Amino acid sequence: MRATMAGPIGSIDGPNASFSVYGQTVKVLTSGAKPTLFAGVGALSGLAANDHVEVHGTLDAARAIVATRVERKPKEAGEPTARLGGSIT
Repeated sequence: MRATMAGPIGSIDGPNASFSVYGQTVKVLTSGAKPTLFAGVGALSGLAANDHVEVHGTLDAARAIVATRVERKPKEAGEPTARLGGSIT
């Protein structure tokens, strides 16, 4: 499955369970039937600004990505610096 977005974390908003990548808000679900899954880190609290992440999810009505999976990735030579998907408006 292809990621919705990949890139470095710009900022993290712990109280609102969200972070941003290139200005795009990514919401993390911490409870409910389908909480966000993490790979390479245990939870949102394990992420930091400038960590390179791959995000899988869907857009909500406010155009934020609701993450189903967040994977922290090591930045490797030759890897694209960003990957975005979706419609341009």
